[in-house]
Amino acid sequence: MAPRAPLSPTPPRSTLSTLTLLTVTSACRLFLQHGTGSTTVRGLPHLLRALESRRGVLTVSNHQAIGEDPLIHGVMPKRTLLDDRTTRWTLGASDVIFRNAFLRKFFTLGQVLETFRGGGVDQPAIFRAAQLLDEGRWVHIFPEGRINPPPPGVTPSQHPLLPFRWGVGRILTLCSETPLVLPIHLSGFDKVFPEPRPYLFLPSLSARVSVTIGAPVQERRVEALLGAWRAAGRQEGEEERAVRTEVTALLREEVSALGRTVEARTEKEGCEWREEGDFDLRR
Repeated sequence: MAPRAPLSPTPPRSTLSTLTLLTVTSACRLFLQHGTGSTTVRGLPHLLRALESRRGVLTVSNHQAIGEDPLIHGVMPKRTLLDDRTTRWTLGASDVIFRNAFLRKFFTLGQVLETFRGGGVDQPAIFRAAQLLDEGRWVHIFPEGRINPPPPGVTPSQHPLLPFRWGVGRILTLCSETPLVLPIHLSGFDKVFPEPRPYLFLPSLSARVSVTIGAPVQERRVEALLGAWRAAGRQEGEEERAVRTEVTALLREEVSALGRTVEARTEKEGCEWREEGDFDLRR
């Protein structure tokens, strides 16, 4: 059985970390404003209300391209970057972004938790993510575990999500209280960083991208899976794995359903469709 609380409370964010986040996110906002054909932001009030609730917030999204994080956080109001509680944490693969001492320092300052492929669901980053949620912080995860761009000639609506990794379900079973969980659908970022990339750090310009944030997953659906297990004493082993598997499948379906809605409306109305409260960051 894995320990429940192996880590000390998260310390206040350092000045250097704040400066790193402000600098990177501001650069991302400038790119989204001036380096794309359009940047459509939908459903941002859902996330802002969740962050104002003082509860932990877990966002989960599809993953079409490298660079989606940190680019997508350029849509956030600057005030959210000044509060430890409303600035996102995320997980990143050790073999991809923690490849040397400089990158490890940079991404750690950027609130990225180092994960190890093949390390299973009981590694330090998973425990830290659960602790952050219990502390009322925001954690964003790409549960597919790797980028999954639509192949040439295949529309996004025809391209299914990869199976979600169990780590996202494990984070929720480790949480003392269920956080608010919001699905996010990202579109067009595979045109910003197309695969294969001739130049790793040079994005393509004029892509039409969108960030669509869904309403929180109905708590009764999540609690229906987690509540009985917690009431029975939070048994590890097969019982926890069964709950983790069901929660992970539920979150995949929520992200898939949001994506189907977005892509259906995009095919019918064009990529810049919006509802009340939505906006194009370029305008």
